[in-house]
Amino acid sequence: MSDPKNANTSGISILSEDDFSELAQPHPVLVMGTPPESASTASTSSPLQGLKTAMNKQTAQTLPPLQPIGGKQPAQPVAAKPAPLQPIGGKMRPVTPQPAAVTPKPAAPTITPAAATPVTPNKAAEVKPVTPVTPTPVQPVKAEETKPATPEPAKVEPVKVEPAKVEEVKPAAPEPAKVEPVKVEPVKAEEVKPVEPAKVEPVKVEPVKAEEVKPVEPTKVEPVKVEPVKAEPAKAEVKAEEKPAEEPKAASILTEGKINDKKVPMIAPPAMLGILGGGQLGRFFAMAAKRMGYKVTVLDPDPDAPAADFADEHICAAYDDEAALEKLAQCAAVTTEFENVNAAAMTKLAQKTRVTPAGELVAIAQNRIDEKATIRKASLPVTPYQAIRSREDLNENTKQLLPGILKTATLGYDGKGQRSVKTQTGLLTCLSSLAKDGPYILEKELDLRAELSVIVCRLDNNIVVTFPPAENIHDNGILAFSIVPARLPEELTKRAEVMAKHLAEKLDYVGVLAVEMFVVGDKQQLVVNEIAPRPHNSGHYTMDACVSDQFQQQVRIMCGLPPSRTSLIHPCCMVNLLGDMWGENGEEPDWTPLLKNPDTFLHLYGKKEARPGRKMGHFTVFAETAEAAYEKAQNLFTSVCLGS
Repeated sequence: MSDPKNANTSGISILSEDDFSELAQPHPVLVMGTPPESASTASTSSPLQGLKTAMNKQTAQTLPPLQPIGGKQPAQPVAAKPAPLQPIGGKMRPVTPQPAAVTPKPAAPTITPAAATPVTPNKAAEVKPVTPVTPTPVQPVKAEETKPATPEPAKVEPVKVEPAKVEEVKPAAPEPAKVEPVKVEPVKAEEVKPVEPAKVEPVKVEPVKAEEVKPVEPTKVEPVKVEPVKAEPAKAEVKAEEKPAEEPKAASILTEGKINDKKVPMIAPPAMLGILGGGQLGRFFAMAAKRMGYKVTVLDPDPDAPAADFADEHICAAYDDEAALEKLAQCAAVTTEFENVNAAAMTKLAQKTRVTPAGELVAIAQNRIDEKATIRKASLPVTPYQAIRSREDLNENTKQLLPGILKTATLGYDGKGQRSVKTQTGLLTCLSSLAKDGPYILEKELDLRAELSVIVCRLDNNIVVTFPPAENIHDNGILAFSIVPARLPEELTKRAEVMAKHLAEKLDYVGVLAVEMFVVGDKQQLVVNEIAPRPHNSGHYTMDACVSDQFQQQVRIMCGLPPSRTSLIHPCCMVNLLGDMWGENGEEPDWTPLLKNPDTFLHLYGKKEARPGRKMGHFTVFAETAEAAYEKAQNLFTSVCLGS
């Protein structure tokens, strides 16, 4: 087990047990049943009264494209300099204006025109002067100074070629090429001489042969000029041009169809999907799957299971029934809607079909002691705690955790199986009365400032998204309001998302995971409270306020599909509707205030029997801000409760 204090988790604030000493302050009491001690008895008022109390206490808080070597040259330098030679290859088209600039040179008419306008071979007159100079071309080759003018090149070059540096070099480089015959030295100047008289002028030979040789000649013919000219630059440009041609391959997360780096076939409609559990979470899962075209089989022992209303098949049997599991194994994939199913059964199912999340991870979430140890192992902070399996486990360290919350290690949710204890005597009393329900976990009470939850949707190491964190308000241990976006610093909510993703990665989790956290003390440190390996009550707001919802994500991931976008469409507040609101004889509340409000969305779970504390439905309210949504939700809730 790693030490949270020494763990090196990037971007995550680690909180050790020593850090909690200054944070210990009275914590809202969570009630399980009979009060443990008269002095610390938790409020047993109805959720409605608790909600009202909670309501009163809430506070808000380019690079330019490369030019092809055949037709485009560096625009700035060459255009300005007499680069008539660049047309030699017939490729440097931008040089067309340069011939005019070259003509002014003295004695240049003899050489420049002929070479400057290979494209316009009409200028025979200009080439003719070259005939008398036929012997002189050899001189420029030897002295290279002949370039501007056969006899006067030495004088001209220092003035025009050298200053031009690289650009002039380019024009100069071609100048010898102007007497292409001369550049055709590889072709042997002698051959050019006979051609010069009249045959060269047609330029038939010059343009064709010169072009062919040019790529090589600029470098070879002008040893000296090649240095500045660096015909190589041009070649470098050519290579650079070739690179853009290679388009990067677009990667698709759907190409391989991987789950945890293992190739798996993607499941498409109308395949049959199975789910363990038929409560409201299973109901919403079935609705999402049916909308996408899948078929659904629900395994739940309750003949009136809410999910059965939308299922293609309802297997009414216990979660560990062998025949029922065998039938469920025929589904293309199986998931769960709550953690208190038979984890071993899920592991067995995994041998015959795809199961998400893994049964081993569901087992961890079923036991608070294992859950805390697993979170710690991931180098994330948890509330200081101690596992208590018998009285012998009580020691000096136990006193450091008082006042605290004593919880059953298993089968605890919605505030069930929890009691507040202030003293050692009170702890012993609780253990005596709850001995049959052990083992237990004792958690230290903290200076709790707020509660957050993050819904993580993870397919594999590279594909994971989260919904915006929800700020949660509880009443008697049961979630009452979820406000989104949370009325907390953005830096804090971002850190919560990072921690949730980190935990999912360490667990190698595949599916939808809810991570509940506490915001503790003045420093607003985040502490992981617990996890739920499934969609969560606090994520119901996603059904109306986000681009996609947590149930669609559950369907997609179990089918090997990447999760959809999770963007928030509108600030909102989700409100739970408990059985306390129903009449003594099960009379339905008057939903008129909710139905008449255009910014309110009502969801009822179709449960046959209403009981105090039982979740019967919820509604979500939109407003311009999270604070306004929360205020609006409280008013609407009160109106329904009071029947006004």
